[in-house]
Amino acid sequence: MLDQLGHADIASLRDPDMTPAQRFVTKLARALILKRPRLVIDRPGAMLYDVPYPAFIRQLASQAEMTGTWEIYDFSWNQALYKE
Repeated sequence: MLDQLGHADIASLRDPDMTPAQRFVTKLARALILKRPRLVIDRPGAMLYDVPYPAFIRQLASQAEMTGTWEIYDFSWNQALYKE
């Protein structure tokens, strides 16, 4: 799953050695393994403060293997970030 997300290089890292974005990808991979039809991401900025997260999430979601519905709940003042 990490390979499908474009982050196979983090497979050998332990949690303390990961950046926040790498930690998010690991959690996302674990969630996607369950193949549930809906993924809810609550306040991504709290987890992804080291990357421009709307673009980062779009990049992950655009992978061909990523099917289903992704719902992002964020603070209202961050709505402008998702208008691309």
